[in-house]
Amino acid sequence: MKFYELDTLGEAADVDICIITKPPKGMGVKYTRLSNGKPAMEFYPEDANITLETRYLGKRLSSLIGNTQNCLIVDSEMKNCIESFMGDNSEYLQFTLYDQKKKLLSEDCFIVNPLGTIDCLNLIKSDINYNEDGDIIRIKRMVFKQKESHKFPVLFRVKQWPSKYIINQTLYEEFIKNKFTNIVVDEVEIEQELPTG
Repeated sequence: MKFYELDTLGEAADVDICIITKPPKGMGVKYTRLSNGKPAMEFYPEDANITLETRYLGKRLSSLIGNTQNCLIVDSEMKNCIESFMGDNSEYLQFTLYDQKKKLLSEDCFIVNPLGTIDCLNLIKSDINYNEDGDIIRIKRMVFKQKESHKFPVLFRVKQWPSKYIINQTLYEEFIKNKFTNIVVDEVEIEQELPTG
């Protein structure tokens, strides 16, 4: 089974695609729960909305809506696809999106918040930068544990870096089959088991 890191910014070079740069209005500091896998439903505004900033001119919607908030933001079709595999292991938080002139762009947007994280990394074989206190400041290359990989869900967060979203081959193929747009992935390496005997 292959695994892929899903880029939440999408095709950033396409200036016609809209890019979200703010969390939903009214969440305050609790918005970080949307990018780290902690339950956010109780803090989520009933009339959640986001307005696009004028520094980005793009207005075209895509299946995956690129954003700078490290969130997984999608339209309802992609949300339904993910939910059919994940069920209650994620939160699906709807919001209204307005364009740069505060005109309605879509009421069909969802933040998908996979709950929890998975301890999936081989910390020795992965290329990780640490600070002087031993905290991870950057993961340059991920290598997954081979023995654990069959237990990984179709969509999950990495324990050491929760804002990284990983999808498995099954879900990736569903994205392709459904012709979802703005999907950018990078295949994750899985450690090779040493031969026995």
